[in-house]
Amino acid sequence: MSDNPIRRTLWFGLFVYAALFVLSLVFYLERTVFADIAFHTVTLLKKKTLFIQNQRFVAALTQIFPLSAAKAGVSLKGVLMAYSAGFIVYYGAVFVLVTAWLRQWQMGLTLVLCSCLMVTDTFYWIQSELPQGLALLVLTLAFLLRYRSAEGFKGWQLGVLFTLWFTVAYAHPMLAFPLFFGLLFFWQKDPERALVHPKLLAASGMFVLLVLLLKNQVLGPSGYDAEAMGRVANLRRYFPNYFNLASNRDFLRWCLDAYYLLALAFFGNLAFYIWQKRWYKLLLFICFFLCYLLLVNVSIPDGFHRFYLENLYLPLAFFAALPLLFDLLPHFARPATAAGLPKWIFAGLVVCMALRIVHIGFAHRPWTARLDWERSFMAETATLPQPKLLVAESRVPMDKLLMSWGTSFEFMLLSSIESPDSTRLIAVDEDPSRLGWATKQPRSVITEWEVWEYDALPQRYFHPTDTSLYEIRSK
Repeated sequence: MSDNPIRRTLWFGLFVYAALFVLSLVFYLERTVFADIAFHTVTLLKKKTLFIQNQRFVAALTQIFPLSAAKAGVSLKGVLMAYSAGFIVYYGAVFVLVTAWLRQWQMGLTLVLCSCLMVTDTFYWIQSELPQGLALLVLTLAFLLRYRSAEGFKGWQLGVLFTLWFTVAYAHPMLAFPLFFGLLFFWQKDPERALVHPKLLAASGMFVLLVLLLKNQVLGPSGYDAEAMGRVANLRRYFPNYFNLASNRDFLRWCLDAYYLLALAFFGNLAFYIWQKRWYKLLLFICFFLCYLLLVNVSIPDGFHRFYLENLYLPLAFFAALPLLFDLLPHFARPATAAGLPKWIFAGLVVCMALRIVHIGFAHRPWTARLDWERSFMAETATLPQPKLLVAESRVPMDKLLMSWGTSFEFMLLSSIESPDSTRLIAVDEDPSRLGWATKQPRSVITEWEVWEYDALPQRYFHPTDTSLYEIRSK
C-alpha cells in the first residue's frame, strides 16, 4: 500500500487529537470534577494504586496517567490535568498504532470518527469504559486486517490478538454489538476476496463468545452489569409501543443539534447500499444500528441525562464509520485503488471533524456552569459556624448540578485546587437525614458510601481543617 493515504491520515488524526488534547487541558476541571471521575481520582490518590470496577480492566490504561503524576509528586492540579489529558493521549496512541504501525488508514479514520462524529457531552463525562474499549476494538480489527490470514498469526501475533479480544470482551457489556458487527462486516466466504480470512474471523468470534460465556454465566457479571442487563426485559414490557418512548423522542431531537453528522452518515450509507443492491451489507447495517439504538432507548424508556445516554450511543458512530470508510467513500475514488480517498473527499472529512471540534469546545458551557455554581455555593457558606454540610437535593439546582452522588468528591477536589489549605467537606444527597449517624465525629469525611477519618486522606492533596460537626440541611 502506498504511504500517501497512511501519511495523510496520520497527520489528519494527529491534528484532531492535538486539538482535543488542548481542549482537555483547557477544560480539565469540567472533565475531572464530576461524579465518577472525581470519585475515581480521590480513590486513586487515597489508595495509591489502580481502582478497577466491574472487572473492566481497560480502565487501567487511563488510570496510569494520574497515578504516575501523583507518584512524581506533582500538584493536585497537575494530577487532574494528567487524568484529563491522559484519555486523549490514550486514544491518540491507539490511533498511531493503527495507522503508523499496522498501516490501516481506514481503521485509523474509523477511530477518529468514533472520537468526534457524535461526541458532545461525553467529552466532559470521561470515566466510562465503553469508548476506551471501542478504541481497543478498532485496534484489534486493524490487527486482523494487517495480518489477515491464519498464516500471518504465529507466535506473538496470536498472543496479542487474543489478549486484545479478551480485554475488549471484558471492557463493557455493550461492546459485544460493535464487536460482532465488525466481524460480520468483514466476512466473505471467498478467502481470496476477503480482507480477513473467514476462518480467522470465525475463530475470533468463537473466542469472544467463550469469554462472554465465562464472564456472564460461569463467573457471573458484576452487580452493576447485572442490573443494566436486567433492563432488557423492557423490550417485552413496552412492546409494541416503542416509538412513544421519551428516550426515542430525545434521540431524534439530539440528532438535530448534536448528532447531525451521524444522521447524515446513516442516510448516506443506507442510500448507497440500496443503490448498489448490496443487500447483505444493507441488512447488517440496518439491523445493528437500529436494533442497538432500540435496545438502549427501551432500556431507559423515560430518558435520562444526555451525557449518560450519549455514552451508550457511541457505538452508533462505529456502525456508521465502517460502511462509510470501507464502502461508500472509496466507491467515489477513481480508480478505486489502495491510493486512498480523493483529495476532495478527504478535505470534506477534515471540514467535518473541524466542525465537530468547534462543537465540542462550545459544549463546555453547562459543564462550566455547574462548576461555577459549586464555587458560588462554597463562597456563600464559607463563613458559617458549621461549614461542613449535608444538603438535600431539593435545596440545590439539580438541573445544573445534574447528579448528586459524587458531590462530596467534587467539592473536595475543587476546594483543594482553589484553596489548597482548606479542603471543604460538602455533600448533596437525596435524603441527607439518612446520613445523620455519620455526623457525630468532628474529623470525619462523609461520602456516598463510606466515612473516612481525616488521617486517611493523602495529606499532600487534601487538608480539611474544620473540626465542627456536619450540619444537615434537609427538605
